[in-house]
Amino acid sequence: MPTGGTNSENIGQYIAAGVLVVGCSFSAIHKAVFAGIVDGQDYDLLARELGRLKRLVDGHRAQQHVSLDFAAADIDEISGATGRSFNIK
Repeated sequence: MPTGGTNSENIGQYIAAGVLVVGCSFSAIHKAVFAGIVDGQDYDLLARELGRLKRLVDGHRAQQHVSLDFAAADIDEISGATGRSFNIK
């Protein structure tokens, strides 16, 4: 799971390379937008930006794994469809 340096421009590349989850730091939000969030303490804008990033990740995953609904699938279905093994117990 990449956590640093992820942004709107490269998230799709990570997912295309086989990543299922990305950690988005504030670098994933464009600097001018982030400045507006901080300077204006605009938490609604922050929520919209986080929603935008989630939709971006969801969209790329849907393209990569067409037959899998990540929101509805359980861990076994995700593991079977992606070939990934998760150590969750």
